[in-house]
Amino acid sequence: MQQRYSATPGVMMPQIGAAVPRQHQKQQRALVGFQNVSKFVPPSYEGVQPDQLPCPDTPSPRSNGSPEEEDAEQLHDNQNNYTKASEKLMDQKPPQHAYSGGSRAHGSRQGREPEQDHYNQHPKIINGQEVFPPGTFVEYRSRTMQNRWILAKVESFDDKNRVYRLDVQPKAPMDRVRLRENKDETGVVQQRHSDHAAGGIVPQHGGDQQAGNVQPEVSPLHEPLDPVGDDNRAMSHDQLLQKCRDLELTNAKIMEENRELKSQLDKEKSRSRALEAQLSGR
Repeated sequence: MQQRYSATPGVMMPQIGAAVPRQHQKQQRALVGFQNVSKFVPPSYEGVQPDQLPCPDTPSPRSNGSPEEEDAEQLHDNQNNYTKASEKLMDQKPPQHAYSGGSRAHGSRQGREPEQDHYNQHPKIINGQEVFPPGTFVEYRSRTMQNRWILAKVESFDDKNRVYRLDVQPKAPMDRVRLRENKDETGVVQQRHSDHAAGGIVPQHGGDQQAGNVQPEVSPLHEPLDPVGDDNRAMSHDQLLQKCRDLELTNAKIMEENRELKSQLDKEKSRSRALEAQLSGR
């Protein structure tokens, strides 16, 4: 292969017909098949009258392009849509629920009263106990609250396991749930008992019974705990001091016995380690 040299010493001129660089070859391969594609030609409006040029925002075909007419048509369409939506909402009926106890508003009060009357006439009885519908406020006998009755609300009832799902307990047995006691203005406790299955009638107070003579029933909800107790409250000052001294002596004896037991345990541990060392040495 012959090489051409320039007049400047030390500089070689590239030979005619030399190989094309690889990067340029890759670009040519990528453009294969696009040689015949027509190029984009932007529209030209030379020689066109200005009133014949297309507008960027074409007006509605129903109007003449006046902004006032377009606003009037838009307002008319909005009014028609609002009227159709109102008629559709009026045609829809409120959802019907099996029970309507509690404070959730499923509709008007007039719509809930027939459902509650139906439940009062046909209650659900299991093992002689009435099943309270969802939304009913009840009292739950809580073990964590020292078996005290606390306020709760029924969310659902499991017929298979016969347990309530309350807002305070997901699995509450039926025997630990009772209806909440409601008091009226006169202080009379009104509680709906589960006597519907036996055909019993809840007794009503007569008009001859005055409100002042009725003794209201004390609800066991949230009773305060007595840390002192009646026995200690009945003692005198000297008796309380003597009881405190006896308790201090008893506490000291218990602590001494605890120390002795701890020392015996340490001795047993050391003896066990010695036996393990002897066995491992053999």
